Amino acid sequence: MVDKYTYHSGRRYAGQTTALHLAAHHKQLHVVCAGQRLKSLLLKGVHGAPMLFSAYLDMMVVEARSIEQHLRRKAQQRVAFA
Repeated sequence: MVDKYTYHSGRRYAGQTTALHLAAHHKQLHVVCAGQRLKSLLLKGVHGAPMLFSAYLDMMVVEARSIEQHLRRKAQQRVAFA
């Protein structure tokens, strides 16, 4: 997971240590293991057009609330399954 978005690199890499490299100009994450790029994944939640700072700030406040709610739900689920 990155932020509140889930990305999958495949079962083949389960249990292996991997790294993510951000290729912001391509709007991608590169999954890397042992120095080799395994996969490129499109970033989720990206907004493509330039915007005014005030609009960006409003969007970030909404996103922060969304992330907080998401994390609370995950914590509640962990407690329910424990």
